[in-house]
Amino acid sequence: MRVLRDLEEDIDRDKLRRILIYSKKLGTFEQKARLVRDAIDDLLEADDDLAAMYLTEKGQGHEREDDNHEEVELLLESYHKVCDEIVQVSSNLISAIRNTEEVSRAILDANRNSLMLLGLKVDIGTMGISVGMFIAALYGMNLENFIEETNYGFFGISGFCTVLSIIACMYGLRKLRKVQRLSMWGREGSGRMKIGGHSRTREVEERPMAILAENDRGRHLGETVEGIRRAERMREWQEAYKALRETHKDAKLGSAVGGLGKR
Repeated sequence: MRVLRDLEEDIDRDKLRRILIYSKKLGTFEQKARLVRDAIDDLLEADDDLAAMYLTEKGQGHEREDDNHEEVELLLESYHKVCDEIVQVSSNLISAIRNTEEVSRAILDANRNSLMLLGLKVDIGTMGISVGMFIAALYGMNLENFIEETNYGFFGISGFCTVLSIIACMYGLRKLRKVQRLSMWGREGSGRMKIGGHSRTREVEERPMAILAENDRGRHLGETVEGIRRAERMREWQEAYKALRETHKDAKLGSAVGGLGKR
């Protein structure tokens, strides 16, 4: 457990290696303890074997009856309880180790994604600077460009290269944000319809089958079939909601008519 606590504070290679070694050893120990518990459980169910465990009386030539084994049964039940506790503790430790490994793996994946994102941002910045440097390199050649003798040539070209670099960087960062954006409703979340009650509003995706088939071109067959099923389920849900809404209106109308009748 100390290794698990240390791993929660700091994830490094040595601690992960120690967790792997302990996990293998603990798995082997838990399997052996489970086998011992099962063997004791099978022995407790056999009355003749329990009666045959009185070796002193058996050596003296005395035979016990099959149901006369209370002392041995109590002893084995205590052993069975201890083995069962050991198995439970081992299982809990194995579960804790697996959960820690999964969390550590998720954290490492998140850090890896952050580093990749940082690398992409650096590449986008380098691309923007390269665009500006390309224009500057064109004017750096030993050719006449008819602006050498002007007073605004240097500042104009410098400002143009800077603005062009900024535009290129902003365009790359905008594309990167679009790639980062994840949505359960699709790319832009279009084709949604709000269906609300008295206290809450739900967003329901409403896409016709023709549009769904058009968007699913080029996708895997399983994804297309799953999209069709999802659209059918949403249509059924909308029909059920409309029916429930009509029933609610009829109930209100009936109560209003009843109130007028009482008046």
